[in-house]
Amino acid sequence: MKRHMFATAVLTVSLGLGTVVSGPQAVAAPATAPCQYVAADLPLPAGAYSATLVAGTADSRLLLGELSGWTVSGVIWQDGTILRSMPGVPDSRVYPTGINNDAVVVGHVQKNNTNVHAAFRLTGENTYTYLTTPAGHGSWARAVNDAGDIAGEIYSPSGGFPTPVVWEAGKPGYTTIPGQSLAIAISPDRKVLTREGLVYDLNTGTSLQLPLGSSYSMLDGNRIFGAGYSNGYEITEWTALGQQVGVYAGGRTPKGVNKQNTVFAGFGQEIDPVAGLWTNGGWAAVQADKLPQVSWEYADITDDGVLLGNYRTSSGLHAASWVCAP
Repeated sequence: MKRHMFATAVLTVSLGLGTVVSGPQAVAAPATAPCQYVAADLPLPAGAYSATLVAGTADSRLLLGELSGWTVSGVIWQDGTILRSMPGVPDSRVYPTGINNDAVVVGHVQKNNTNVHAAFRLTGENTYTYLTTPAGHGSWARAVNDAGDIAGEIYSPSGGFPTPVVWEAGKPGYTTIPGQSLAIAISPDRKVLTREGLVYDLNTGTSLQLPLGSSYSMLDGNRIFGAGYSNGYEITEWTALGQQVGVYAGGRTPKGVNKQNTVFAGFGQEIDPVAGLWTNGGWAAVQADKLPQVSWEYADITDDGVLLGNYRTSSGLHAASWVCAP
């Protein structure tokens, strides 16, 4: 199962070494689709008319959605049922982006008619706590680990590149991460992944730049994936020590991987890539009554093969899960 990527992140993940595959493994051959997937909408709280799935915990027990409606701004699902809704903020738009196993939510709030965002943490008391941000700047929070460390960035509304930061649990202020990028994931052992593939260790202050090939990276368990272009589009897999251990030919947007080593990702075309699964040395397009979106939207695969994500209709995105119906 996965826990994060660039647009929406959240992740509670580990960057330990794990098992290393001996040499990069190219995976390209199309395979026969194993089944037809059937979508089921995740339930909506009162006052909402749609939801977009934006993040989840590493085991997919808790899922986080952004809501459209007049009275609510976000929702947490636990094992497929509503755990609680997030309150709105007057005259503002709330963007939830990350969640941990204690149901702590992070994200950012945008005041109406402005381009300034304020990073927040929200606990079970449904009280927004705004994170330290320099005067005249905006901030985004993207991911939170189970210790409460929050990864995100600070930026100037007047322009320029963002500065990746971590608001460390129990520590005032924030810690600056090297480079100019977005901090999209943070692991339980306090390693931070930026969008461009920098792995920064908060415990030692050391960093490693992975050659992920583009500005799209994703971290799941002890596995790091990046999308790029070599002899065609491909997804590469790396360890946290910088060893390339896998190549998924034709891959565009990595989304998640489960314990059965099935990789869920976009395949092929640059715009609106096809939702696909890599398993047993081959790739197959997902066959479903409503296809999951795998461009920049959040998506994942659980250890029992359930797909999580969003499908699109004329009214927008809808949060759903997909079960295989052989």
